Amino acid sequence: PYADSNLQFADNGNIKIAVWQRQSKNLAFEPGQTATDDDLNAMMNASEICAAVYDEASDSWTTKQLTENGMADMAPVVAANGKKAVAVWRRVASTTTQNVAAMEFDTRNDLLYSVWDGETWSEEKTIYNGTSGAIKGLSAAMDEEGNTIITYAIDSSSYVGKVEMAAFAAEQENQKLD
Repeated sequence: PYADSNLQFADNGNIKIAVWQRQSKNLAFEPGQTATDDDLNAMMNASEICAAVYDEASDSWTTKQLTENGMADMAPVVAANGKKAVAVWRRVASTTTQNVAAMEFDTRNDLLYSVWDGETWSEEKTIYNGTSGAIKGLSAAMDEEGNTIITYAIDSSSYVGKVEMAAFAAEQENQKLD
């Protein structure tokens, strides 16, 4: 009964991990019914991030909902190295309640992550808190040693009139993913 979208997949031969955005609230609509701004707000704020890890021995997927907070969690990406993985996503909010499709995320535009250590997913942690501008692009990569880089584009046009690229090197000193 849930709408899933934005599926991302990492497969390096040893592990297979999927992350996606799930609509955690089931809103009933009649065929042809137009969604109102209130409906769109409710759907956006019911957007959560899920992850699944494939177990080859049992030929099954184990799924975990990584977020459950009544906020808009969206646009997940994933990277893996065969021993662990990282899921990264955006959490957004806006003061706008009308014309949701053209919404500016002026209240919250954060970047968060969770690490799968081979057995469990960690609690979420914040990489970026939105202070320099809106996130416009996101990717993650992990090498064989587990060194992880998360890159994202920030639209800082409201500040300096340009889009900036930023990177979070997760395995650098004092910034290890855990």
